[in-house]
Amino acid sequence: MLGAVLCLGGCAASASLDTAEIVPPVRYPIGVVGVRDGRAAFRQIYCRINEQVGSRYPDRRPCDDALDRLGDDEPTVFRLDDRNTTTTKTTLVFIPGIFGECVRNIATPFSDSYEELRQNGYRVVVVPAEGRSSSATNAAIIDRTLRSTQDDLVVLGYSKGVSDFMEALQLYADAEWVGRTRAFISVAGVVSGTPIADELEGLYATLLARVPVSTCEPGDKGAVTSLTRQTRMSWLSSHRLPETIEYFSVVAYPTTSALNPLLAPFHSHLSLIDARNDGQVLIEDAVLPKSHLLAYVNADHWAVAMPFNRSTNPGAAFLAIGNAFPREVLLQAILAYVAQVRVMRN
Repeated sequence: MLGAVLCLGGCAASASLDTAEIVPPVRYPIGVVGVRDGRAAFRQIYCRINEQVGSRYPDRRPCDDALDRLGDDEPTVFRLDDRNTTTTKTTLVFIPGIFGECVRNIATPFSDSYEELRQNGYRVVVVPAEGRSSSATNAAIIDRTLRSTQDDLVVLGYSKGVSDFMEALQLYADAEWVGRTRAFISVAGVVSGTPIADELEGLYATLLARVPVSTCEPGDKGAVTSLTRQTRMSWLSSHRLPETIEYFSVVAYPTTSALNPLLAPFHSHLSLIDARNDGQVLIEDAVLPKSHLLAYVNADHWAVAMPFNRSTNPGAAFLAIGNAFPREVLLQAILAYVAQVRVMRN
């Protein structure tokens, strides 16, 4: 099956959002639908929010330092809609990545924004995914978690959380919560797998999966296998995401930002394939099919979503190196873009 895989780039015109002409690099099996290139429009939203409220938050950066261009310099005629896009009765669902359970006492994806989100009317749910288990096991946890909600859902998957939610959409396609899911956002998502998982799968299964970790159980020991190219590309070849949901992708790619020292060796190793990676995932493997590609963010795989540098936990000290990034502004811009698409779609 993988012999029929090609690296395809898609840039479909949108009736509502004018898009740049640059074709973003993505990797999909033959026949899988490509992406809408929304980077120029997203940049306009991000820059406006950064100008208006960016000074409230730590780690502020100018727009051109926070978002990589990669050729998306084309002007946009996207006009912000200032109508009230209320968040009432909307639940934001955050799905952590691999080993996320192991560090949840330090940080969870965008946890530096939860309190403000609640103040602004959102309900916030963090899925208690098992950090060392397979996507199938976590899909069941996602299903149980979302069955207990009642609102419209906007789901943000981070890293392996993206793979987990994709499998949940397939395994529990008839669940009522799928019909309430309005948007699925991938941030540094492992969509098409990662060569790192390909190379570590055997070592993890025979040795590392057995190592005790005080903050997370071994689970079913299938976490790394779920992220291999073979697993993810086979899944993409045989499944399609529901048409009822809007999809969005944010990709991390540190061009000038410092890398965390723990990620630097992986970044160097992946750079033998393509220097455009976040220390865990190549940029072409991080874009959801049929999604709006919002940005290439100048941050590593952790800094884009995991606020280790905001934690007071002593265990965060090494994880916090190179972790500064204006995640609050990024998340607000993502949600503003999503809200615009929802208004236009309705």
